Amino acid sequence: MAISLLGPDALRKLLAGHGRVTLVNRTVIEDDVTIVAFALVRHIATTSAQREVIFDLALAADESVSVDPLPPLDATPAVVEMMLRLRIGAEGAVVDAYATAQSLSVPSNVVFEFGVKRNATTLGAGEHEVPGFPEFATYALPTE
Repeated sequence: MAISLLGPDALRKLLAGHGRVTLVNRTVIEDDVTIVAFALVRHIATTSAQREVIFDLALAADESVSVDPLPPLDATPAVVEMMLRLRIGAEGAVVDAYATAQSLSVPSNVVFEFGVKRNATTLGAGEHEVPGFPEFATYALPTE
């Protein structure tokens, strides 16, 4: 079977980062919060979505990882939603926490950041209290 090269345009998409998600644990060591898995959906258009699930993570306090879509996307998704699975406390309670982020109205190479952090007194846009653990919040935001 003959090899069919993808060419520079297809390979450039791999490096473009459309729909890149950075997952961040913004807690401190004393909080004992670890991100152990996530489910991610990148909504590309009204009728299509790209799904991804990763298990066996161990993102501790002040750690992060970036996830690029495969196959690569031609444009930034309109909305990204994520379910974070967290292990919290010495007992190792496991809880799922949801967050969503919309792309910026100005076309750009948007990176979506999702994570968990200590809960401030008032939740901001894109922040949600972690079920059963009000001292923590998930957050989602588009960044450039």
